[in-house]
Amino acid sequence: MKNNKLILLLLTSLLFACACNTKNQKANNSDFQALENRYFGQKPPGLTPKPFDPDIISPEGIFEEGTYTSDMKSYYFVRNNGKRTFFVIKYENNHWGQESETDIRWPQFSTDGNKMFIGKLYRERKSNDWSEPKSAGTFLKHMNHGRSVSAKGTYYFTAYKERGPIGAIYYSRLVNGKYEDPIRLNDDINRGKYIAGSLISPDESYLIWSVEREDGYGQSDLYISLKKMRELGQIA
Repeated sequence: MKNNKLILLLLTSLLFACACNTKNQKANNSDFQALENRYFGQKPPGLTPKPFDPDIISPEGIFEEGTYTSDMKSYYFVRNNGKRTFFVIKYENNHWGQESETDIRWPQFSTDGNKMFIGKLYRERKSNDWSEPKSAGTFLKHMNHGRSVSAKGTYYFTAYKERGPIGAIYYSRLVNGKYEDPIRLNDDINRGKYIAGSLISPDESYLIWSVEREDGYGQSDLYISLKKMRELGQIA
């Protein structure tokens, strides 16, 4: 994991895996594309991570990153040839259609597919469309990037409130219909430089984030903390 692009590709793969596991528990096979189609023609990976860069979305090798909707039937992605351009491609009539440009940038989706998160805002699904952007609340005022939201609505995000450009990961739970003040994760997680890219699993059983550390492998590396290790102080 020598560069940020590979970090993003691996995080994309992990987000894809989370979506697959959640969806497979709820959907029957007749309502979901075959496994090989979910990778746009690439061979599904085994236990060894592989760059996700299929020809159908990256004909010139300029794919940067992307994310699926929760039903795995739309894929939002970025191409970068010196200038970022954002696209969406949809799975309809048993095949992937033609991609089209979109003004939606770096979305994430709730586990049930009813919310789209973009920056500090979110949209709610309205039939086959999305509502106008809405504010999640003032608890995100210091958020910079790296936001992810669990199935029960807990936000995990990187903020620069106290550590300047280094950043720190916080979480905020939905309690009685309102989001609590952000709580900073402990120093076992918030250690190092340029902390970013936090990804919480839908059931909050693990947290993955990227950070540059002196004992790392070069630039930003991925770290994982498991919920079962709470008693060891790995998660605040």
